[in-house]
Amino acid sequence: MKKVKLKVNEYNQKDIDDISKKFNLSDISSRILLNRNLRTFDEIEEFLDPDYKYFESAENYKDLQKGADRILEAVKNSEHMVVYGDYDVDGVTSICQFIILLKKAGASIEYYVPERETEGYGISSDFIELLKNDSIKADLIITVDCGIAEIEKMREISSLNKDVIILDHHQCKEELPEAYAIINPKQKDCPSKNKHLCASGLSFKF
Repeated sequence: MKKVKLKVNEYNQKDIDDISKKFNLSDISSRILLNRNLRTFDEIEEFLDPDYKYFESAENYKDLQKGADRILEAVKNSEHMVVYGDYDVDGVTSICQFIILLKKAGASIEYYVPERETEGYGISSDFIELLKNDSIKADLIITVDCGIAEIEKMREISSLNKDVIILDHHQCKEELPEAYAIINPKQKDCPSKNKHLCASGLSFKF
């Protein structure tokens, strides 16, 4: 059996004491903050006491305003929307935010979650077939926690004259899918500094 040597980060005791005194924390808690690469009092205060004033502006996310304007247009014109999301916690909480908010706004909106065992992850072929035969009515589709890698599937949906807004946090490929708007901070030309926000966080921003 291979032996593994545990590496423990070492910090200046004065830094630990200063943090403990400033924020009334234990020695261990101060070390944990330093382990999270929080060094200044401002960074630590923001971490310990999160507030809207610390949030990055939603305007920094490429296509977010464009996507929001398209949804407002859909609500105004009584277009039917479908939110398509992954079956994990990130996907489901993202779906819930859109459904709750847009129903309050009077939107005609439904959701679709692929069956994990039979449809798998991402945009399923079953879903596209339901769109093709009009079993699912959708003028606008919003994907949450998926879609950024679905080049062919998005091309199929676009051929059906459906607008798609993609909200995804997964890694982007060189080629991006066809969509009306793509909100993903990992896009090369997205100015947002928060590159690790999950899909639910992006949905909240939206």
